[in-house]
Amino acid sequence: MIKKYIKLSEEEKLIIKKMSLISNIPETTIKSVFMALLMTCTGEYYRNNALEFFVPYIAKFGVSLKNLSTAKGVETEVILNSKPLMGLVEEVIAIDQDVITPSEQFIKHSLKNVLNIKIDRKKGDE
Repeated sequence: MIKKYIKLSEEEKLIIKKMSLISNIPETTIKSVFMALLMTCTGEYYRNNALEFFVPYIAKFGVSLKNLSTAKGVETEVILNSKPLMGLVEEVIAIDQDVITPSEQFIKHSLKNVLNIKIDRKKGDE
């Protein structure tokens, strides 16, 4: 039986809700962006039978398939490999070094421009 619609798990719903709260972007917009990413990946797989895709700022992903013989017959395993992009690498390194992260810097400048306020952080401010 083929599912007509993709259903999100409770864990996926929770992360979308967190992303919405943190970013002040509506959940429907966040879901739409991820659905666009899924549709792009699907289209690429149809075209090339190989899949490589990017989640901007986060990682480059490669997807491959492996067919396994089981007692139930042939089952397909989907294998996902990833390589972090510089956006994520720079965030993690900044957190590790206890300095302001690029995303914190972005937020700081956005708030400063909108509200004309100074936002302080313990170490490494700018």
